[in-house]
Amino acid sequence: MNFMNYGILKKYDLKNYIDRPSSFFILFPYFVFLFLNSNLSFELLGVGIFFVLFDLIIFNKLKNQKWVNLIYFLLLVFFYSKIFFNDTEIVIHRLRFREFLLIFCAISLAIVSFVFRLHNGLKIFNVFFLVFGLTFLFNSNSNRLFNRKIILEENNFKYDRNKSFKNNSNAPIIFLIFDELSSSKEIYKYTKDSTDLFLDIELNKRGFNVIDDFISESIHTKFSIPSIFNFNLHRNSKILDSIDKINDEVTIQKSYYWIASNNLLVDSLNNKSIKSYSYGLFPFSKGEFIDGFTYWWPSFRDPLRIFGNENLFQAFFQETLLKSIESVFLDVTSVEKFKEDVFFKLKSLSPVKNSFYYFHFYAPHEPFAWGNEYKSKLDVEDLKSENKNLNEHIRFRRYFLKKILPLIIDDKLSKSRIIISGDHGYRGSPNKINPYSTNLYLYGFDKSDFEKIKNVQDLGYLINGSFFKQIK
Repeated sequence: MNFMNYGILKKYDLKNYIDRPSSFFILFPYFVFLFLNSNLSFELLGVGIFFVLFDLIIFNKLKNQKWVNLIYFLLLVFFYSKIFFNDTEIVIHRLRFREFLLIFCAISLAIVSFVFRLHNGLKIFNVFFLVFGLTFLFNSNSNRLFNRKIILEENNFKYDRNKSFKNNSNAPIIFLIFDELSSSKEIYKYTKDSTDLFLDIELNKRGFNVIDDFISESIHTKFSIPSIFNFNLHRNSKILDSIDKINDEVTIQKSYYWIASNNLLVDSLNNKSIKSYSYGLFPFSKGEFIDGFTYWWPSFRDPLRIFGNENLFQAFFQETLLKSIESVFLDVTSVEKFKEDVFFKLKSLSPVKNSFYYFHFYAPHEPFAWGNEYKSKLDVEDLKSENKNLNEHIRFRRYFLKKILPLIIDDKLSKSRIIISGDHGYRGSPNKINPYSTNLYLYGFDKSDFEKIKNVQDLGYLINGSFFKQIK
């Protein structure tokens, strides 16, 4: 490694290097971004050396300006399109990523073509990216979307220490969320049919406590669930009250998807040596690894499957366009497959002590179907009718609750504690059915404890407070 003796470093000193085509300079901001927002540190030095060598051996020697332009353009799009999209979504635009990508490509191509026509254009480009990368070091709010401290502060989060529980146990807790489960009280008031009280009656016979008008602070799963797993983010937050009203057509608030996966509840359970398993919308980033289970929610920190267990490659390419490219060629989980997988995981579950299990059933939420067993009676025109949608919801609700009951009352779960709730009620007919009202079913909990739970978003407190802290 005595490059100086061979004159290589002398020939390519910094002045010469900065005047030539360089992948290192254009990627320098990306290196700094990863250093600040990933678990990569010294590994980035090795990656940086690789790109410097690539420049010295190959890129610097390119004579064809069109090839140089193309490589700069591709590096810009591949490494920065996702980052710029995440930083600007909602604040500046509400575009889908594919729409944003087309605009970003056009702007990148125009910038590269313009700058490289200038005298010393390469040097201008390289110096800009070097300085731009250095500015990241002074940005205290870097990567706000994936910074739990910032998200919690924005929501004025405070842990409610009054929600303490005396009746602790090491029995497993099974937490079942039925998505958009309407309150049986609300449905019965509409139908006057006792069939809609079926689950309440059956579970009450088996020792469950039943609350048929349990209130959620949100009618959107994307805010209701992250709030549960982070000890009620709604309690002091004006932000959630406002963004709850944003049109559902916009793919918004990645921070809440992320904080659901990187949640306070699992961290707290880990401190008690309680193992956490997710068979729900998202993985627990600090929970137990679930092999072969594909989660439904878009996950912004899931590993790139193309790299298997190569942690360096997974972390380095996590923020690049590769994530989107991978999703095009790999199978996307359908709603029906997700429903079936969650059902099968509960059916095959053998719970063990000091464990927490989360299951999320995408039912009785629409689409009102379950494989080949249940098909919706609605046609395209019916979808426009509020009454027909409500009636179909009720029919599907009856089907789903009867299907799930045998799993809930299975002897395998008799020594477990069980929490069943909707994340919110039925949203499709707010003038007839309260969308904030759902049901709560509890098994194995003392009444004095669950009386402290005021709404759906408080359930994280009950889960956390009901476990002993294990002595190692």
